[in-house]
Amino acid sequence: MTGMSKPVLSSIVKMDPRPCKWNIYDVCMVMLIMIGTQIIGYKLLHLTKANEIVHDLVDAFLHMILGVAPLGWVWLFRKATPRDLGFRRGHWSIAKGTGIAAVTGMCCGNAFLALEGKIVSIVITIILILRTIVITPGSPALLALWVLAPVSEEILDRGFLYAYLRPRIGVTLGLLLQAAICGVCHWTKLDQYPTMFVMALVFGLLYELSGSLYPSIICHSLYNMTVVAITAASKLGL
Repeated sequence: MTGMSKPVLSSIVKMDPRPCKWNIYDVCMVMLIMIGTQIIGYKLLHLTKANEIVHDLVDAFLHMILGVAPLGWVWLFRKATPRDLGFRRGHWSIAKGTGIAAVTGMCCGNAFLALEGKIVSIVITIILILRTIVITPGSPALLALWVLAPVSEEILDRGFLYAYLRPRIGVTLGLLLQAAICGVCHWTKLDQYPTMFVMALVFGLLYELSGSLYPSIICHSLYNMTVVAITAASKLGL
């Protein structure tokens, strides 16, 4: 339209023209499943906290549900495929998507830790991440945090929820609303909400710019890896 400026984000993203196959009913049902699962899950985590292995396995299972629920629902009732949820090539090459996502994740992790006075270079960050992987290669807790959580949360928050919001309220409002909802879901303390909101916004923007869920998953994983590795190293005095 002449004389009107485009929304800030709409002018730089490549919109996916395919319509979302799910509706508000599907969103509400999946969210109810998530809420019920989390309530039961928190009870189980509390009951199993004395047994570290069982506790970590329960935590890993809960993260699996986060991704399986929306994927299974839209596949069963809307004939949607993983591609519809963002598992596609997108606009970026594999090298570009992986590189941007990995660096963004590590930088965001360092930015978060900088608030606590902990910050290291990207090279040291990579070394600490590799060290953590070597020391605890089969830990269910790390598997949940570094693999299951990024995949399942990106499916739910970006591939499912944001894909529903974007064609209805636009890119800018869609990104802000999914970040607000994601921040609430991860909110355990008041001072943590801004960080969770910003990170969800970064993951959502990566998904929008790339047209694929892979960069946001990689970024999410590297963010978690960075926070865990540097925090663990600082506790050991490294």
